[in-house]
Amino acid sequence: SATKALATTALHRQTVIMLALRRFELEKGKLPAALDELIPQYLASVPKDPFDDAPMRWNATKQITYSVGTNLKDDGGKMDKYASQNQPDIGLLYWWAAPDPTMSTPK
Repeated sequence: SATKALATTALHRQTVIMLALRRFELEKGKLPAALDELIPQYLASVPKDPFDDAPMRWNATKQITYSVGTNLKDDGGKMDKYASQNQPDIGLLYWWAAPDPTMSTPK
């Protein structure tokens, strides 16, 4: 379906952003507050959200990149499941994020 194709495109573009975020973090020792900080050294431009043609979003506090998804509304990266098209926003958690200390670790 068209929606699935747009969601897949969004996730592919977020993967490009993830790699740029990682390169930034490795060189600067921190993540950027905004995706614009990745330009021009890590990205030529911030990839567009295929749902609304605006730049893809980054929530630095939650450490997620996201798209507005099918409701075309920026919900601040609201989702219960990452990389799912059935969420208010469609996004990915920063792959190298520190583990949540409140979560138990498997033994």
